[in-house]
Amino acid sequence: MLAKNLLKQYSGIKAEIYEKSRKKNPKWTFEDKTFNYVLDKVKPEISSILDAPVGTGRFLPAYRKKTENVKVYCVDYSDDMLKIASKRAGFFRRG
Repeated sequence: MLAKNLLKQYSGIKAEIYEKSRKKNPKWTFEDKTFNYVLDKVKPEISSILDAPVGTGRFLPAYRKKTENVKVYCVDYSDDMLKIASKRAGFFRRG
């Protein structure tokens, strides 16, 4: 039951408006700053990244910009969120 409710929260139109509805939350600014700080500190040691749940892929551009030759693996429970992330990334391969 929990999984079914979770999927409803992040599917269809809710997946499409997910970022827009949350961008105004100050928590997102904090998360972005923290994420970029950590990525800058550890990037020389990184060979792969697991982004789980990837959601809409809001961090994917930062991975591409700040890391080279790093494999990024993305998983999410919602296929709709994965579709949005794949568009953002410009590529998508199911494995």
